[in-house]
Amino acid sequence: MQGAGQLAAALVALIVTASFKESLLTASNASACDDVCQVAVDKMWRVIVGFGIVPGYTFNVARNDETAGEDTKACIQGKSEDHPDGISRVQAMREAEGRLERPKASFHDFVAHYKQWKFGKVLLGTAGSRFFLDVAFRGLGLNNSIILDAIGYSKGDSMYEIFRRTAVGNLILVCAGTIPGYWVTVFTVDIIGRKPIQYMGFAMLTVLFVVIGFAYERLLQHNGALLG
Repeated sequence: MQGAGQLAAALVALIVTASFKESLLTASNASACDDVCQVAVDKMWRVIVGFGIVPGYTFNVARNDETAGEDTKACIQGKSEDHPDGISRVQAMREAEGRLERPKASFHDFVAHYKQWKFGKVLLGTAGSRFFLDVAFRGLGLNNSIILDAIGYSKGDSMYEIFRRTAVGNLILVCAGTIPGYWVTVFTVDIIGRKPIQYMGFAMLTVLFVVIGFAYERLLQHNGALLG
């Protein structure tokens, strides 16, 4: 789904750029962007962000409607079977809160709990894996501008050309890397396995980032080096 989302985002950016072509042509670069250009850019990012929100909001609303229907059905069945409904349980809990004193958890309690390996390994596994995943994805994103510059899609004679080239360049990157990678995973995930695919992917990213990090200046001297 992330690959499809990235492809859709690049397409939306390209369409929005074409829609504001006349306004963007009034400025040759970012420093020359006048009121007309600034208003256009302001509208553009709002539209792009708005389109990004629509899928998540739509699925969330659909899920909430489904959950509400299930809760209503469960409540009706509970009443018919002489079980306490949700309102009665909440009222009972509120009445009990006045009689029960719950100690407030402190940082010391947090440390004491998670320094136990059986709990600490769960926190390390979940938070650590998410951290390294974000490092990998953000690392790829930070190198996009360098790659776009290397393939000649970061400059233009006007703001319209700059935005259009950036959108087309992002489409190229998504179609060249993300989409094929996702489809390879789709066809091999049941053969190789989910964990081995993840291990291979992150191992290759680690090698690439180490090479780029230690040989960054040298690679910049060769436009095609960062493209492999």
